[in-house]
Amino acid sequence: MTKQMLCRDGLLRWVVQLLRTLLLRIMSHFKAELQTSYSSPSLQIVPKYVPIPRVKGLPIVGTLFDLIAAGGAPHLHKYVDARHRQYGAIFRERLGGTQDAVFVSSANLMRSLFLQEGQYPQHPLPDAWTFYNKRHDCQRGLFFMEGAEWLHNRRILNRLLLNGNLNWMDVHIESCTRQLVDRWQTSLEQAAANGEHYELPDLERQLYRWSIEVLCSIMFGSRVLICPQMQCALDEFTQIVHKVFEHSSRLMNFPPRLAQLLRLRIWRDFEDNVGEVLQQGASIIELCISLQREQPQSEQEQEEALYHKLQAAAVPSEMIKRIFVDLVIAADRVQQSVGPVCALL
Repeated sequence: MTKQMLCRDGLLRWVVQLLRTLLLRIMSHFKAELQTSYSSPSLQIVPKYVPIPRVKGLPIVGTLFDLIAAGGAPHLHKYVDARHRQYGAIFRERLGGTQDAVFVSSANLMRSLFLQEGQYPQHPLPDAWTFYNKRHDCQRGLFFMEGAEWLHNRRILNRLLLNGNLNWMDVHIESCTRQLVDRWQTSLEQAAANGEHYELPDLERQLYRWSIEVLCSIMFGSRVLICPQMQCALDEFTQIVHKVFEHSSRLMNFPPRLAQLLRLRIWRDFEDNVGEVLQQGASIIELCISLQREQPQSEQEQEEALYHKLQAAAVPSEMIKRIFVDLVIAADRVQQSVGPVCALL
């Protein structure tokens, strides 16, 4: 028994030594091939993946204090833009918590990421919004859909908004933009005639009003904006909708569930404002639909609108309302993205 074990151990050592010898010969062979194929003295092995630049922060809190010093969550876009200027098109940063966030500003990188998301991508939604929707059983639009429901409606909108000729949108965008600029020009000329200095009043609100008018025009046609009732509804909506994002940004640094349990003001303000915004947003869409139905068929055919295209695609009316209400609310984010530049994303 002992002799057999010794013989077996000797055989194993011999096999190991043989494998080592073969491995060394194979490595020498490939090294010689590499040197003969590439004679450049500057040849170096390039890593397959380049590490993503990472912003250094403190344990646990990360760079949360840097964000607070920059103005907090309401100024997150400006904060991230400054980081991109410092670190490039992609970087990692831990704004508190246990996970890094990856920020991307390159269109090509974004396209590559979207292609790798799979059939049902996961959408990062603010906790305050998802908790509100669950608490009040709200059925929201495309921004809050998941799984098969999202894919079905996204494919319909892709056909309408990403393929083919989109010149029909330009008509609505140019019309609303021209009206806004004409109002500015008229006010400027009146001030100049009186020898006064003119400064655009409440520019942020005007840009939001412009962006929502563009969206309503694209969705239902420019004629709905002529209605005085519609103008009054837009005035009221413009006054309250931007507060939603002010309240939700405060809840980014505090758990919404805990704020609701403690009945904190940040949650009560957010909850009340969201309910009012959703109600008025739905009223605006209902008014637009009723104005559309009142128009003669000949006038409807003269002007292309997204509402008609979705109806032709057999999208249920209730789903159209859900999608449009979220688009109207999101118009506030559009105007903050464009800033002083009049362009629709």
